[in-house]
Amino acid sequence: MDIATRRAPTPPSGDTAAPTPPPARPTPPDPRGQALARAAQELKAPLAVIKGSATTLLADPDRWDSATRHEMLRLIDGQVDRLHDLVNHLLDIWRLDAAHLPIQVEPVSPETLIGELAERAQSRAPDHRFTLAVSGDLTPLGCDAARIARALDHLVAYLLRDAPDRVIIEIEARPAPDGTPGASLLIRRGGPSPSPEALAALFEPFGAPATPHTRSTRGHAPDSAPDSAPDPHLGLAEARAVILAHGGRITAAPPATAPGLEFTITLPAAAPERLPAPATNLAVAMVSRQPRARPVILIASDDPHMARYLRANLETQGYHPVLATAGQLSRLLDLEAPDLVLLDAPPADRAPDSVAQTLRECAGLPMIVLGAGGEADCVSALDDGAADYLGKPFAMPELLARVRTTLRQAARPRLDDGADDTFRTGDLTIDYGRREVHMGERLVALSRTEYKLLRALARQAGRVLPHDLLLERVWGPGYGAEVEFLWVYMRRLRRKIEPDPHHPRYLLTVPGVGYRLAQVQP
Repeated sequence: MDIATRRAPTPPSGDTAAPTPPPARPTPPDPRGQALARAAQELKAPLAVIKGSATTLLADPDRWDSATRHEMLRLIDGQVDRLHDLVNHLLDIWRLDAAHLPIQVEPVSPETLIGELAERAQSRAPDHRFTLAVSGDLTPLGCDAARIARALDHLVAYLLRDAPDRVIIEIEARPAPDGTPGASLLIRRGGPSPSPEALAALFEPFGAPATPHTRSTRGHAPDSAPDSAPDPHLGLAEARAVILAHGGRITAAPPATAPGLEFTITLPAAAPERLPAPATNLAVAMVSRQPRARPVILIASDDPHMARYLRANLETQGYHPVLATAGQLSRLLDLEAPDLVLLDAPPADRAPDSVAQTLRECAGLPMIVLGAGGEADCVSALDDGAADYLGKPFAMPELLARVRTTLRQAARPRLDDGADDTFRTGDLTIDYGRREVHMGERLVALSRTEYKLLRALARQAGRVLPHDLLLERVWGPGYGAEVEFLWVYMRRLRRKIEPDPHHPRYLLTVPGVGYRLAQVQP
């Protein structure tokens, strides 16, 4: 069979064929589109795990033994936490970029920021070491302390990601360059330097392709899936958005003297009208006196499921819950200054003295104990100083009602004004019973750690207390070598107490040995 062949019509005489179009130029990549695609991929991964596990359990529930079902539920729980973190990161970044997230600017000391950053980091990563340095005369910064603290935590967490078993993180505060009002905070570690391409994408959400290196599970809970760690660039993107919202700058580069990675954050100085009076001389004193919009509730629990259950319900009621395991409790008590402690007590046969020990650590703070014991455990907890006791299992509306009642009672002014033990030297007065410090007629607002340090010196006024002894008395065993913490807090105390912090009259240094509180005549 013949097949007719169609030919293109021959152009008329004098006409020329249409020119061949030039090859299309490659479309440049769209960074926002790539970021959205990566975000979708990150969100799909935990959803796939949750869907697969749930489908497996529902398809044939009798096929799996209790241990296997429990493990699948733990896997689902871990992936839900991952989704929660991813969504919160993305929402915060969007709100900051769109100026929908409020920034409450108050004066904050740079020494306060780096000192508390080092404490939080040390409690979360005890295998690593954090050093502090302050250079020059620094003025208070104008910032939202809680949001900046979270941003700095993200930067440290990135530096610790995939770090060796023990690494040194250097944290420094110095005056801003070129005489700009404000200060620069530097956070650095040694090690391999990122490539120029990696540095360029460092602060972009999902800025680098997912690799095994960016999927380390170091520091994550053992019940998480192997790939349950959020993309590390999300935290960096949120940190950059927070710093830019403050009118600051952030850069990342290898340190000038050695390989590694260094973050430099420059924040503006506080507006002059927001600075405290010269007699107070430190922004933290003013900030600590401001009423909180959201009461802070510290949840002390070694059961991650109970802790997350309590946190979710407290967040819906407008509280600010903070999770703490037994090893983190003492530090978070100082860093967060909670309004209330919720103690999820273990069974008495496992830790018979845990409630009494926690109550001693939380002395002066209202506490609600959640226990599974009987009448004897309830009586013991109340006798030891707990504000309330609630047996497990409990109804969440009842617990929330008890939280509201306890917070109302704690907010009432103290009526007892009996003769409490006091200490005086010069114009400095410490009222141990009321936990108050005065310089003349002025009330000095101190954090828990600052008060503990001053009290330790006052109890042995005139005597020199060595560095290691002070560290152990204030921070506890195991901190005898962390002299940087002591140095930072002594600098803060002097700014609050001394008429001239550069020429101290009360808090005296004995070079190479320690400190002493001088006995000054009125």
